Amino acid sequence: MKIGNNYLAILGVTTVTTVMSCSPTKKEYTSFELYPVRMGSLTEMEYTPLATKFFLWSPTAEEVRLMLYDAGEGGHAYETVKMELGENGTWTTSVDKDLLGKYYAFNVKINDKWQGDTPGINAHAVGVNGKRAAIIDWKMNFCPFLSRFAKNTGYSADYKPFSLDKLPNCSTAAAGAAHHTQEEIFA
Repeated sequence: MKIGNNYLAILGVTTVTTVMSCSPTKKEYTSFELYPVRMGSLTEMEYTPLATKFFLWSPTAEEVRLMLYDAGEGGHAYETVKMELGENGTWTTSVDKDLLGKYYAFNVKINDKWQGDTPGINAHAVGVNGKRAAIIDWKMNFCPFLSRFAKNTGYSADYKPFSLDKLPNCSTAAAGAAHHTQEEIFA
């Protein structure tokens, strides 16, 4: 191309566009030994009256959503919240309102297929048949709840050992009755 008395040669133009994201990218794993290890607490739900935080370790997930329910069984989710991928394959979200007494389940998408609702593997309390996890406050007084088991030993439940003497406002008699009942149920 001639510009005035000079010749200009354009040999080539390259345009480079870089797209960066603050979110970690999903990784593919060829074996279980390559999965990341979740560090810290394995808690999947942390309740406060101001906000409830949710965590789910699912390193192979493409997407994860949190489903909120009014009841432990039946009905549809009244709210669906998209979770964000964090470090080591842990998905997180926070709901900024008081959810005490509500229920939740996670739904995970792997290989373009939603896997169905699950309460997670570390739920502290669940609704009917364990289909949904219950949002509870571990700081509340559990003694009236535990003493019911002393009178009704026909319940079926998952047993996770914990120290009854560390529950607030729990009398020694109620703790002993609940412990005795646990021995009967889970023996």
